[in-house]
Amino acid sequence: MSKKFILILIVTPWIYCTAAERKITIPTNCNSFKTCYDKSQTTDIYRNKIRYLDGALHFWRSTDGEGLMAKALVERASYIVKEAGGETGYKGSDMNLKVTHKKEYKETSYSAAITDLTEAIKYKSSLNKDEMDAAKDLLKQTTKLLEEL
Repeated sequence: MSKKFILILIVTPWIYCTAAERKITIPTNCNSFKTCYDKSQTTDIYRNKIRYLDGALHFWRSTDGEGLMAKALVERASYIVKEAGGETGYKGSDMNLKVTHKKEYKETSYSAAITDLTEAIKYKSSLNKDEMDAAKDLLKQTTKLLEEL
């Protein structure tokens, strides 16, 4: 009986932590903002795009420019929202693969996207008007999706 209780105490905080925060995995096959960002543009799979954009933002330096960072934040947020909504980016000849996620996963994902968009919007001079409008619209949509959960 006590062994089961101890196991529950050990596992429960881990489950809570993984549900409360989006896990970021830095790709091993890129080592700079540019290489990671370029790789994110060459894949159709949203999870891979997110992973490469995580890497790009991890390796970002001020010499890469705030505009590219803001653009990467907006792109990552849009793919996080799509992925949380069940889209995968996988496309077959006759179908597109869709999945469903638990409410907690969606909450975490939408919150992460809102954080990215809020950060990107701070760099007003780095985004053009269309990019800024798209970021603000996505922020409104994502906030609404989060409220509807």
